[in-house]
Amino acid sequence: MQCEIDALVASGCEAEDWQRVEVADVGFAPTRLRHVRFSGQISLGSAVELRNATIRDCMVGDGVRIDGVRSALAGYEIGRGARLTDIGTMTYRAGTTAGNGVRVAAVNENGGRAVPLFDGLTAQTAHLMVFHRHRTETLRRTFDRIDAYAATIAAAPRGYVGEGATVEGCGRIVDVRIGDRATVCGATLLQNGTILSQPEAPTEVGVGVMARDFILAPGARVVDGAFIERCFVGEACVVEQGFTAIDCLLFANGMFAKGEAVSVFAAPHTVSHHKSSLSIACSLSFANMGSGSNMSNHAYKLGAVHQSVAERGTKFGSNSYVQAPAHFGAYSMITGEHRNHPDTHALPFSYLMDEGGQSMLIPAVNLFRTGTLRDAMKWPNRDHRTADSPRDLIRYDFLNPYLIDRILAAVSLLTRLKEEKPEAKYYTFGNCSIHRHSLQKGITYYREALDIFVGDYLIRGGTIDDSEGPGRGPWIDLSGLVMPRETLEEIVRDDLFGADAAFRQAHTRYEEYLGRYVTDRYDLSDADKRHEHLKRYVSTLDTVRHRLSKEAALEYFGVSQISYGADCPESDRQADFQQVRGEIATDPFLAPLLSEMEHKAEQARAML
Repeated sequence: MQCEIDALVASGCEAEDWQRVEVADVGFAPTRLRHVRFSGQISLGSAVELRNATIRDCMVGDGVRIDGVRSALAGYEIGRGARLTDIGTMTYRAGTTAGNGVRVAAVNENGGRAVPLFDGLTAQTAHLMVFHRHRTETLRRTFDRIDAYAATIAAAPRGYVGEGATVEGCGRIVDVRIGDRATVCGATLLQNGTILSQPEAPTEVGVGVMARDFILAPGARVVDGAFIERCFVGEACVVEQGFTAIDCLLFANGMFAKGEAVSVFAAPHTVSHHKSSLSIACSLSFANMGSGSNMSNHAYKLGAVHQSVAERGTKFGSNSYVQAPAHFGAYSMITGEHRNHPDTHALPFSYLMDEGGQSMLIPAVNLFRTGTLRDAMKWPNRDHRTADSPRDLIRYDFLNPYLIDRILAAVSLLTRLKEEKPEAKYYTFGNCSIHRHSLQKGITYYREALDIFVGDYLIRGGTIDDSEGPGRGPWIDLSGLVMPRETLEEIVRDDLFGADAAFRQAHTRYEEYLGRYVTDRYDLSDADKRHEHLKRYVSTLDTVRHRLSKEAALEYFGVSQISYGADCPESDRQADFQQVRGEIATDPFLAPLLSEMEHKAEQARAML
């Protein structure tokens, strides 16, 4: 031992007490350490390479390389093969929770829906904690268990840097746990957080990032000068290009760049990557925020107490403005300014526009449109999660029991409005105006969706299931997980801390639940009735195919060719357009979609 100490001293190393420096029995080479100062309890593994660092109370695993810690590296257990280079300060203090237990004021800026962060958070558990505040006992038990879990983190004597992790070129890192294979390069400030990471789903924190009170899920990327505070960033979620997020829960496959979010609950596949977008006090799901879009919370007298909810698939056009409170149905399209607090959740697939300061609603017009279908088809392809067992559970079906129930109710609603005022030119609903023509078209489009849903079920070999069990009653879209409400009620009887396995089971039993649902909502009792459904299905498919083809043609002819062949003779415009855009018959989205619909129609005809 003394010879090793002498060799270390000769290499410019020093220690407050060499007796508190333990080294591996095999594979430790003093010559691989230069200009290192040790204090507190130190443990060094084999084949470590340490240079130009002050290290205090650390356990350094085998094959670790540390080079250039300007102030101090303290309080960490560093896993095998990790690399820590060019760091200002990196310390971990006993008693910290690494972000666990920190309250996040999601959706309600005043904290009325605040939830505790913890490193097992999922979109489903967070949804219930944020939006089901009426479950007071369930939430009390859940919050207590999360706080108890945070206390176990606080009791740990050290933080950790996982195996194969890289920390390089960072300014100040305080009370942050870093998982296996994570990459933290160039961060300015990281404080009180957890960077979960796995070899198959490595997490990245990049240049200029400032983060306080945070948890990053495996595969997350927070890079390019992003600023986050009191935030959860989910699996394969990207926060980049100077985006600012405060009190936000951002879940799987989200993309956030250039804009700002405050008190936002962003369920999977939410995208806000344009400049000047501002989302405040709102819930988003599979949403797309246009440039300059503004979810405002300024209509208050007693504080920032209002909120807005945009259900699955809502899109906000450029410079759209919504003043909370507001509630939009699934797959809505929002353009213009809306200060009169629209509530369109009962009418999914609608288009909300601003006409002279009045919110004008066109029900169901987004059903079976190229843009809507393209969105629904692209989401599964944009699931970039690589973990063996993804945390957030996502059902990608375009039409599902939750939406079909909404559509059934919407048909009844629009029919009632029409019957109450058969001669009216405009109808009022949810602080919006609906033109008579739009109302009638909406009923037609909704009925088409009902035909498509049951037809798809039948050609897939769906059977009649009149057994008792979950599925026959109401359903819920739990931030991506579509499930019977009856099943949810069973899961939430105790607490949500350990509910992930039950949610996963509900996710895998979807087809079973679906069979009961279809049998309950549609009359499939005999062959004649099933044949009638299939006949309507074939007819509706033909109608929708024709509509899609007509809509897509607008993207290939007429005004769509303006600016092509800009400095060429008029005769060359078409050739230039075709070289850039191709032809409608081979459109990479439309052609496969129409072919699939024709194939479905053939399957249905074969069953008649």
